[in-house]
Amino acid sequence: MALDDFITQLRELGYDPAVGPKNFVSFNYEILIGPLRGKQIGLGFQDPSQFPLNPPGGPCVSPRLLPLRGGSAPPLEGVHAIDPAVDPSGEWEYWSRPFHGWDKTSRRVTDYLAHVNTLFDRLPDDV
Repeated sequence: MALDDFITQLRELGYDPAVGPKNFVSFNYEILIGPLRGKQIGLGFQDPSQFPLNPPGGPCVSPRLLPLRGGSAPPLEGVHAIDPAVDPSGEWEYWSRPFHGWDKTSRRVTDYLAHVNTLFDRLPDDV
């Protein structure tokens, strides 16, 4: 049910999500803000089955926009490869960016995409 809700809300916004291995949800996305504004990417989420109780993890982006790097200081750290079962070609990267304050939102896809837009806006100009 939660995965269906997530997909339905994406479709209501005009996106065409696909569900891949391990419930990986992805769709084409145009970056709306920040130094990469206007760039077309794949935007994905690893198994959003706890939505809307919890936000999806991530996001995941393809092609890779940042170098893979451990650590926990965004925007350039906390960038990881994803499960090869989901991404056998290695085209995606996972950005570890928890959504603090999710419980204070309406818990809708629009809230999560606003969070994603903030992440893109905070990227350095030379990315």
